[in-house]
Amino acid sequence: MRQFIASLSAGSGQVVPPIGTPIDLYLNEGGQSNMMGQGAGPPSNANLAAPITGALIYDPDTLSYDTLQYNVNNWSYRPQEARLGPMLSQVWNWINNGNGNVVIEKPAEGGTGIDPALAADESWAPIHTGSPGALIDRFRASQTRIAARIVADAKTNPKYVLVWIQGEKDAKASQANYKLWFEQMLADVEAIKTFDLVVMCTVNTNSKQFGAGVKAAQLQWVSENSSRAVSLDLDQFTLGPDTLHYEEDQYELIGAAITPLIEGFFNI
Repeated sequence: MRQFIASLSAGSGQVVPPIGTPIDLYLNEGGQSNMMGQGAGPPSNANLAAPITGALIYDPDTLSYDTLQYNVNNWSYRPQEARLGPMLSQVWNWINNGNGNVVIEKPAEGGTGIDPALAADESWAPIHTGSPGALIDRFRASQTRIAARIVADAKTNPKYVLVWIQGEKDAKASQANYKLWFEQMLADVEAIKTFDLVVMCTVNTNSKQFGAGVKAAQLQWVSENSSRAVSLDLDQFTLGPDTLHYEEDQYELIGAAITPLIEGFFNI
């Protein structure tokens, strides 16, 4: 297995199941454009271009959970484009490793932050709840659906994971403010459904929209919540020519790096 720069600790409060215990994975893929994906397709791994059997994603066009497929529903709320993000690789590697099926919500939206001062359609801040186009309401709706889905599926060992890739929009935020805003957002959506694990992908230091306060806040939050949080340092991945987004090969590597973090946390 590849080695990745990551912070991974079960913590004193985490009950770790025996090695090899199968889990039924439910994912919420949140954040901004690097979660959505800006890599030009098609994927270098042909398996990512085909429908991914065993993976269902909520499609806001069909209002149902449909088989995950590149250039059909992997962009979720945006009109589909032949672009790649980390999710396809992450999910395919999970299933290919024999870990079981996946159900996905992907409320991510490009160019968005968590600063409450941003407009409702640019911010995940709870203060905007009920406003036209409020992103927090999209996030809340994803929580409501996945909570109902978990109950309906009645799986033996379901685990719910948030993968968060965001921070560039809030580059000017102080460490204290970003951490506060993230905690406010998380508390709001977790009033509906709690995450068993949060995978925090920390902002790339080489990004033209890098904020030192943002990265410090992300690492601080993971450290303070190590019983249910891990981090992936995006500095190890190479940004594209715009020094803001990645190209398709790097998105595939990011997704492949997320999978073992989840496997390790749940002792798979």
